[in-house]
Parts: sequence; C-alpha cells; structure tokens
Amino acid sequence: MAASVAGGGRAQSTGMRPLIVFLLLSAPLAAAENESRLRIAVGGSWAVPLATPDGYHGTHQDTALSGLVQWEAQRFLVQLEVAGGGFWAANPQWLAISGRVGLFLGRAPDVYVAVGPAFATENALSVAECPQFGCDPFNGSGAAVSAEIAVRLPRLGSVQPSLFGDVLIPLFQVHQDVYPAAQSADGVGLALFGLRLFLF
Repeated sequence: MAASVAGGGRAQSTGMRPLIVFLLLSAPLAAAENESRLRIAVGGSWAVPLATPDGYHGTHQDTALSGLVQWEAQRFLVQLEVAGGGFWAANPQWLAISGRVGLFLGRAPDVYVAVGPAFATENALSVAECPQFGCDPFNGSGAAVSAEIAVRLPRLGSVQPSLFGDVLIPLFQVHQDVYPAAQSADGVGLALFGLRLFLF
C-alpha cells in the first residue's frame, strides 16, 4: 500500500508540473500589463480654424508644434501638453496648455481617446481700421476644452510614431480696444491633424 501511495504522489506531482510552468511563464506578462510608464513626445500638426467669428479679418490654416508628457497605466492614460501655432499666416496665433485623461480602446493599446481642460491664449486681426491703418489686433486668453484621438504606429528604431487629431475649443472671448471703440469676439476653435514621435 505504501508503494501505491508513493506512486500516486509521483503521478500528482507530474500532473502539476505543466500548471507550475504556465504560472511561472505568465507571471512576468501579467506584471508587464499592470506596469505604468511615463512617455515623452514631440509633434507637428496642421491647424484648421473651425469657423471665422464675426469681427475677424479672416482666419487661416497654419502649422503648429507640440510637446507632450504622457503617463500610462493599464487601460488609462493622463496627458500634459503644450502646443502652439500660427507661425506663418499668424491669424490666429495661439498657445495652449492642456491636461487630458484618456482610455485605450480595444485589447492592444494602440488607439486611444482623451479629453480635458486647457488654458489658451489667442492673438488675431480684427476688421477695425483695416483699410486705413492696418487691422487692430484681437487678444484674449482663458479656459478651453481639449480632446484627442490618436493611433500609435509600429516602432521605428528607438521612436514610436503616432497619428493624432485634436480639437481645441476656447470658452473665452478676445478683445480689441484700440479704435474706434472696444470690440469683442469669440475665440477661434481649432482642429489639428498631425504626427507625434514618442521618444521613449
């Protein structure tokens, strides 16, 4: 009977080996999935005004640049971005600091959406005095809403490219008080389409 018990114990031990091997191999994968990491990226985009509010001397598409710090944990992410544009057409010129919270879509963390508050400044040309002395400037700053959808592409060496689309909606007005009387208008909303490079 002792031999029978010993044989049963050896059989049970042998049957447990595949399970033990599976657990040992899957543990690092589970830990990696739960790890958080901090990433830094730079990007360039094309900024398109969503509309031309009354009082503006037109608005124009233009280039924009951005820097991003992104913290990722499992299916969630937090972003802090500084972006600015209007380097050539300069109408409007703008700068925005955005904080967004997002969610990865699907099983692979390659597509995500994010939304959050922003603080933005804007300078543009008004129609005041345009025929005589040059257009008087609009200036303003305040709260805004920022949203993003992005697709991360396969790595290229040490960097990972990402295609993104952003929307920046100002919640403030811009003002000119040069001549002949004070004038106000809504801030210009922007849609941005660009390429971002995650450096690590």
